[in-house]
Amino acid sequence: MIRVSAPGKIYLAGEHAVVYGYPGILAAVDLRLAVLAEKSQRLVFEGEELRIEEVISDAERAEELWREGKEKSDFSELFSWMKTRFRRVVLGMVLKELGISEPVSLKLAGTRLWGVGLGSSAALALSVCLAVAELFGKKLRKERLNEIAFK
Repeated sequence: MIRVSAPGKIYLAGEHAVVYGYPGILAAVDLRLAVLAEKSQRLVFEGEELRIEEVISDAERAEELWREGKEKSDFSELFSWMKTRFRRVVLGMVLKELGISEPVSLKLAGTRLWGVGLGSSAALALSVCLAVAELFGKKLRKERLNEIAFK
């Protein structure tokens, strides 16, 4: 089993600007979200059994909605669509970007940062990416890890 964690974060300035590609100033906080990953016979995220094709399809739809939102400078459709699919999209994006088609089981541990403005989405994306990469022996440079997590 692989355990990976990432810290929460706070924006000191530019919290909404970063959505539109502008810089922000942020700092890490001493609260960590952890992901436990292990190879499995089924694709499972926090007890929810999934299909690889579905999570990759969700990741591709999220990318499409991102592009449309960027063109319109309105991401409300993406945000609304993602509310119930975020974990699935993160997992699908990671599997797609790393070229992995084998099932994995993921569980969350550590501090639950959800909904309090401490960067739970970023911590989850980064932790899932690194955990899955390590589990399947994929060596990632920090730049590539950040690129995948940002997607």
